[in-house]
Amino acid sequence: MVDNNPGPLEPEFQDSAGLAQAAWGPATELAMSRERREILHAIATDQPLPQVLSRLGRLTEARVPAAGFAVMLRPPNGAGLLTIGAGNLPPEFCAAFEALLNKSRAANVVRALLNTKAVELVTLASDPRWRVARPLTDRFGLRARTTLPLHARDGRVLGACVLFWRVDAPPFAQLLELIRPVGHLVSIAVERAAAQRELRRSEQRFRLLFANHPDAVFQFNDEGIFVDVNDSALAMVGYPREQVLGRHWRELLAPGVHSRVQGHFEKALAGETQRYEVRVMHRDGHVLLLDVINQPVHEDERSVGVFGIARDITARRRNEQRLQLLQRAVEVSGSGICIADARRPDMPLTYVNPAFERITGYSAAEVLGRNCRFLQAPNPSERALEIMRHALANGEDAQVVLRNLRRDGSEFWNELHLSPITDDAGHITHWLGVQNDVSARKRYEDDLRHHASHDALTGLPNRTLLEDRIAQSCQFAARHNHQLAVLFIDLDGFKPINDSYGHHCGDLVLRAVASRVLACVNRGDTVARLGGDEFVVVLADISGADAAVAMAETILARVAEPYGGCHGAPDSNLHLTASVGLALWDGRDIPPMQLVQQADLAMFKAKQAGRNTWAWYTGALDEHLSERLQLRHELQAAMGSNQLHLVYQPQVSADGKSVIALETLLRWQHPVLGMVAPADFIPLAEETGQIVTLGAWILQTACQQAAEWARAGHEWTISVNVSALQFMRPGFVQSVQEVLERAELPAARLELEITESVVLHDGQQTLRVMQDLRALGVRTALDDFGQGYSSLAYVKQLPLDKLKIDRSFVRDVLVDPRDAAITQTVIALGHWLNLQVVAEGVETQAQFEFLRDRGCDVFQGFLFAHPQPAHLLPATVGNIGL
Repeated sequence: MVDNNPGPLEPEFQDSAGLAQAAWGPATELAMSRERREILHAIATDQPLPQVLSRLGRLTEARVPAAGFAVMLRPPNGAGLLTIGAGNLPPEFCAAFEALLNKSRAANVVRALLNTKAVELVTLASDPRWRVARPLTDRFGLRARTTLPLHARDGRVLGACVLFWRVDAPPFAQLLELIRPVGHLVSIAVERAAAQRELRRSEQRFRLLFANHPDAVFQFNDEGIFVDVNDSALAMVGYPREQVLGRHWRELLAPGVHSRVQGHFEKALAGETQRYEVRVMHRDGHVLLLDVINQPVHEDERSVGVFGIARDITARRRNEQRLQLLQRAVEVSGSGICIADARRPDMPLTYVNPAFERITGYSAAEVLGRNCRFLQAPNPSERALEIMRHALANGEDAQVVLRNLRRDGSEFWNELHLSPITDDAGHITHWLGVQNDVSARKRYEDDLRHHASHDALTGLPNRTLLEDRIAQSCQFAARHNHQLAVLFIDLDGFKPINDSYGHHCGDLVLRAVASRVLACVNRGDTVARLGGDEFVVVLADISGADAAVAMAETILARVAEPYGGCHGAPDSNLHLTASVGLALWDGRDIPPMQLVQQADLAMFKAKQAGRNTWAWYTGALDEHLSERLQLRHELQAAMGSNQLHLVYQPQVSADGKSVIALETLLRWQHPVLGMVAPADFIPLAEETGQIVTLGAWILQTACQQAAEWARAGHEWTISVNVSALQFMRPGFVQSVQEVLERAELPAARLELEITESVVLHDGQQTLRVMQDLRALGVRTALDDFGQGYSSLAYVKQLPLDKLKIDRSFVRDVLVDPRDAAITQTVIALGHWLNLQVVAEGVETQAQFEFLRDRGCDVFQGFLFAHPQPAHLLPATVGNIGL
């Protein structure tokens, strides 16, 4: 609050005559000069501006004590004026005048003070611009003002020097001489203060920027010594400040870069801004890659050091290298990669790699900017589309397989992986698609599915699909009150075709059979191949049993037609028949394959009836099957107990006196059934594979028994029957050798009997095994010769020692001329092949004499001895003699 009754002005200011005191004497002028020098020194030494201006005001007022001196300065914001008064102006006036000048209504007063072009003497009452300030100046008795504008060297208005008078017209000429030097000093002081203030601000800004800059900021002197570093630089290299300042920059560099950096340093000292990358060592030993900018530091137009800014780009460069690797990997990837912009409508493609172009046939120029749905083939999978829509709506990964079209219109299966790409805020910006042409895999999978349910040779349904078809057919028949029949077809005598003409010919026949059977059935029926030469037909809708029989007879007739086109077959035509078993579904809920089992049993019944016919399934066949299953389980138990034992039957020379060998025969003494005939359980053991274990036990036991007889002085050859399954098993010859070694029995004392089924299984393999046995020293005999399919082509190649005539021919040799003829032929054949011929089942003297007279070499039968346990053989052999 300005005092309305200020104290009186200084006496000199009250009396206008005080102007006369402006006359100067020499002593006063000398004092004033000394004061000006001190003021200049105060300006040069940056003493506070108010103090300097106050001294200038007092110096002026000392020359004109009748005036009050004030400096009006424009503030930095440009509004109003700052008022700095001297001794003759009361502080209350200066404060009130400054407050007035800062008000908008005093703009004219401000203009009156600042717009003065030269020194101006104005009576306040006559100046219209001063109207607002008149109440204040009148209150303090001020009548006139002398104004000197203050200008900077660049012409800017800094403010004004003002002398306030109590008189209307002070002497103007004397004032010019006084006020101009004062105004010049005031301008110098104000500009100097403004420059220093700006310098301090600049230094403060620089220091703040230097200290708080996120990058490393540092300064070297002209020798390359650190003179200043900021905290970011210290954190970057891991050293405290005292271990950096005073060190040369070379001490922080990684090896091998000093000469290059020296060149940059010298160029920076020479005034050239340098930018380069350099590797430096962190305190803990790891290497950093820095992006460095160097600029010279000048003083008095001379470079005195280097200023630098460095940014750690180790991670960025590593990311750039990783990005380059990824980009290269994307470019050379075998997978098609595409990127769509999720922020734009319809999500257009923004990138595709070369693999995408190769897979789809489209160039990048043709697809960029388009939505990738143009690849979709007609009638796409709704399930796949739903998965994609869900993923796009929820920002989730997804994988689908789509049927797409290439540019040329060809189809391919596209395995598409979708994945969202997000920004730092988690917003989806793009979608990444990775596609692979999986057409080959789809075809392979389709083939696998087909092969899993279809026979590879004929293309017919296999057992798995057959079971499903029967189940469906039963459901359909039950729903529509229809009848259903299953036919089990087994080819008669198919194996000799493979053995004689090769598997290629056999495969052609099987395909032809499949085609013929398919041609017989209706569209809704099923024809399946179970394997080998077995086929099954499911008649899904028949009128009754007669229709099933009619179908069986049709199939039998078609199968029996000649097969042409088999290379190596006589006249290129083969004849084949089949046996068919029929089972009729009775509406019961039974396992689907049970119908097949029933038809299978009926097929065996047809085989027993002479083949090339059909037979119905009956409940009695189930009873027979149950008996066989029970016998199988009991045989397994018998092999682990003492129910099985061996007996031996002598083979006698033609004179009826010498024992040539002993044939080993297996017997089963069942605890309930009594003695089980070998014809009842040996075929069962062969079907189930139990014959392998059983045969190994027989061979081991017989060889051990022969060795015991040899130690007792009876050097008899032991003859052991070997099944086809056992004989063809890998490692059979090695197992025989091991048995002989364990029993310590010479190989020449062992004779193995094989049947024609062994030869027919695989003639070449049989030949190799028999040659290995011959090399080992083991003898071999062909048993039951003439009973089955005899291939003379194989017989002549086999390294046999004996040929055994089947007992069926010996039994009726005296009453059936055909048996007699066959027997004589076999004997002659054996002799032509240099083989011993053995007759089995000799029971009468007449049979013996007939065979002996025809040249038979060895005889075996009840006429000489029944099969005997091992402990009875020595006595039995001693009593043999005719």
